[in-house]
Amino acid sequence: MDSEEKKETCMEERANESADELQEKSREESFLTLMGFKLAEEEYAVDIMQIKEITIPTELTPIPRAPEYILGILSLRGNILPVFDAKRRLGLPAREETHRTRIIIVNHQGEQVGLLVDDITSAARISASAIEPPPPILNGVEAEYITGVGRVNDRMIILMDIEKICRMEETVSA
Repeated sequence: MDSEEKKETCMEERANESADELQEKSREESFLTLMGFKLAEEEYAVDIMQIKEITIPTELTPIPRAPEYILGILSLRGNILPVFDAKRRLGLPAREETHRTRIIIVNHQGEQVGLLVDDITSAARISASAIEPPPPILNGVEAEYITGVGRVNDRMIILMDIEKICRMEETVSA
């Protein structure tokens, strides 16, 4: 190999290393902004881009024979939307509503759906590379609705899969 070929090979290697570094840096710089909330003392979060608004609970209209995780329907500025009890959906223990209880209105398949949560914690920005798959210890109902876990300011948060938690597998009985 002559010196010109060595120079080209060296330049190609550097270019590949630079491309790899840029690609890695790009992955590292991919961030999500999450909205945190509490369910039975555990902290969960969803991508803030999925949230339309957060509201104080008002009176819900029950739906006869609906699955137990559907609390009822809410009329919000002329829109009728179902409200899910996120704790029941995850199989977590029930808790009385407090002055901190909120309904997170999310977009799900072009429709709005409400999720009743115990408390809103805070918004946080997290690197996509800092999100890990759910640990194997999570199984059953809860694992089905979790997309990953991450650490924000020394707090462990669980990322909720809005698409799955808002899906209606069970049908209303006739």
